[in-house]
Formats: sequence, C-alpha cells, structure tokens
Amino acid sequence: MAAPVAMNRVGAYVWGMITPRDLLDLALVRHRQPWNMSFQLAGCAFLVPALLLHSAILVSLGLILVGVGFMNLRLAPMRPGRWHRVLDSVVAAEVRWLNTPMNARKFFRTVVVLGLFTVAVWALWAGDMAMLSLLVAMWAVYLAYRYNRTTGIDA
Repeated sequence: MAAPVAMNRVGAYVWGMITPRDLLDLALVRHRQPWNMSFQLAGCAFLVPALLLHSAILVSLGLILVGVGFMNLRLAPMRPGRWHRVLDSVVAAEVRWLNTPMNARKFFRTVVVLGLFTVAVWALWAGDMAMLSLLVAMWAVYLAYRYNRTTGIDA
C-alpha cells in the first residue's frame, strides 16, 4: 500500500508539486520501518571502522547502506525478537525526542551529544585509543548512573 503513495509522491516531485517537507516525511516513514532502520544502523556501524582505518571503500559501503534505508524495501515483515524490540525502543525514543518541545534542557542535551559525537569522530580519525577508551568509560558510567536512577538507588 505504501508503494503507490511513494510513486505518486515521486511522480509529483518530477512535476514540481511536492515540497521538501513531503520528501522528509516520506523518508522518516521509511526510516522507521524495522528493515530500513537495520540497514541504516549497519551503515553507521561501517562508518566507525572507516574512520579508524581511513578507508574510502568502507565509507562508501556505509553511505550506500544508509541510503538504502530510505528506499521502499519490499521485504518480508521482520519476525518478533530481541532485535525488533531494540528497533522499536529506538523509534520510540526518536519520536519522544522529536515531540519534546525545545527548551533549555533539550538544547543542552543536544549540544552535549553533538560535542561527544564530534570528539568521537575526531578520536576515530586520529586513532587516539586513549580518548576512545575515555568515551567508552564515560558511556559505562552514564549507563550505571541511569540504572541507579531508575531503580531508586540515587534520588
């Protein structure tokens, strides 16, 4: 059922009747499908060794997989399981984040995540294992902190 809508939107785009917002909405609908998100996450996983090894082939493969994640994939539905639950929780977190109004807390978290992402990309590119170890240790401490908050150990 999604294919005719997509084809109509693409055909409308050729004739100039579709807006960039319509394309973004179409991409987000496809991005939130389990198989599509799996391809995109695999593409992002290929970008990590690509930065570490300075490999143009791995960068190309990663970007191709991310791009495939926005296509209309006619695959069988994903079977329920652990990976499907992980993808559902990622989509739910994304929807919660997008629906949260912009305030100082959300802005601060965005700046922190973008800063950590920038440091991680730089550390991968430079091959700085000390900084990568520090980032992994910071992530482990954050997970322990979040676990303690949810179980009531820290108030």
